[in-house]
Amino acid sequence: MRSYEEIEADARPGTAFSNGTSFEIWSAGWCERCKWDAAFQSGTTDQGCPLLLIAIMGKTPKEWTETGLQDYDCSEFVSDDDGDDGDGPETPDGPTSPAVEIDGQVDLFSVFADQIAEAPQQVPVGAL
Repeated sequence: MRSYEEIEADARPGTAFSNGTSFEIWSAGWCERCKWDAAFQSGTTDQGCPLLLIAIMGKTPKEWTETGLQDYDCSEFVSDDDGDDGDGPETPDGPTSPAVEIDGQVDLFSVFADQIAEAPQQVPVGAL
């Protein structure tokens, strides 16, 4: 992995994530499972991944290739699992725990989508 200074020099301006939740979702599948940051995440060292430090400072590391809205592939990812063959970067399977579903939970999208589709379309007076 390159040094913090090298990563910062090549980083793109602009934050990678719009909020902490977006980062937490992404990092659960990547950072928490990567050898570069796993020791920091578990509290066994005081140094984490320099790519994350750059992201915290409001830039996007060039090692993160955007694959969707606030979703990236990290070219420096190396699995922290014992089964890692050491061949280099690989892609994790995503977040390590499934989404929690609560009994009786309502799918709000389907409720509001039906209401929107069924509601008559009216132009407010004075809008034209």
